[in-house]
Amino acid sequence: FTQNEICTKYDILFEDFPLSSRLMKNGIYQKFAQQYNVSNRINNNIVNLLKDYKWESNEIKIIGSSQKSKKGKKAPELKLNFDRDEWINQVLSSWNNNYPLIPIVVYENRDINKHWIEWVKLISIDEEDNNGNKLYVGVSCRYLDNINKWEITSICLDKGDIENKHRLVGLCEDEKKRYLSNFYNFHTTIAEIQWIRSN
Repeated sequence: FTQNEICTKYDILFEDFPLSSRLMKNGIYQKFAQQYNVSNRINNNIVNLLKDYKWESNEIKIIGSSQKSKKGKKAPELKLNFDRDEWINQVLSSWNNNYPLIPIVVYENRDINKHWIEWVKLISIDEEDNNGNKLYVGVSCRYLDNINKWEITSICLDKGDIENKHRLVGLCEDEKKRYLSNFYNFHTTIAEIQWIRSN
């Protein structure tokens, strides 16, 4: 039903409808809109963010695993070890690709509705699967507006998970197409990543 049809059928007023998340104070879309203009500032900070992060501690959250085939069988999974400096160079070489930072909604505790916006950058890895497909991962970052600082939060290996969290932002169709079109080439069979200290 459209809003008009619901009003006619159930004899209710427009003002009785709940506000769209786009209009709610402190709603998800408003948080996205507030951060959109500062999202590109991460490009000026990414070198320091990558170098300051203690990758070799292997404490970063890794979300998702390799994608299943259409028959539900997993493709052979890769477990990658990266030298810290090698990893940083790969991320930086891919950072200025044509893929925009993709906004997603992250929930810490659904019971108390604690959530925020993070921004995922799709990074190509110098590895291929058995079929010659180039592999990608997502590097997720969060802007802490209360202290005007960026932080790296997780590595994303699941395209479907990123897409679902992106849809929660509540963008209009044209905005969604702009972001979702970038998933066309996203492919990974990476199941695990570990980082080792550079010599």
